[in-house]
Amino acid sequence: LWVQQRDLSGLLGFLSQNQFRPMSAEPVQGVHRVTDRHTQLALRTSLFEGASPAVQAEAPARTIPMRAFGPSTFRLDLEDALLFHCHQQASAGYEVPALSFVDLREMLLGAPMLGGPYSRPLDPQALQLRARQWGLERALYVSLSIASRLFPETDAIAAEAMPTLRATRRTR
Repeated sequence: LWVQQRDLSGLLGFLSQNQFRPMSAEPVQGVHRVTDRHTQLALRTSLFEGASPAVQAEAPARTIPMRAFGPSTFRLDLEDALLFHCHQQASAGYEVPALSFVDLREMLLGAPMLGGPYSRPLDPQALQLRARQWGLERALYVSLSIASRLFPETDAIAAEAMPTLRATRRTR
């Protein structure tokens, strides 16, 4: 969950009243992890380490309300969510569960079976622009390359959304 810094202590207090306990004394890479022994939550106050203040400020403006989870719950816009997902995969060295690429496939295809806010065509130009602004072009390139090989139905969409990288950046 992405939480505004000002709301973090209040949320942690609320969760502690509901049997959630910290999994470590200090946040790891800026992520506070709590559990009630059944559910684990990762609470972060920034999209990703190293994100500029401009990125941190503009992404919330594009969030989508998730009324099913309450009036103060929002989901990242499709393109932002896809980029964040690629960042998470890259940060893990692509040692991620296969389900991670199924999720990526669904975002690329516009989640046609969900009928929700992600059920729309991806905007490749917005995705490429944000990847450049966020410094995630390589992560996007690699994740899209893997997804298109795993799921041929995403090939055309992935090709259109693929950032242009110099050959030396593609092979590092």
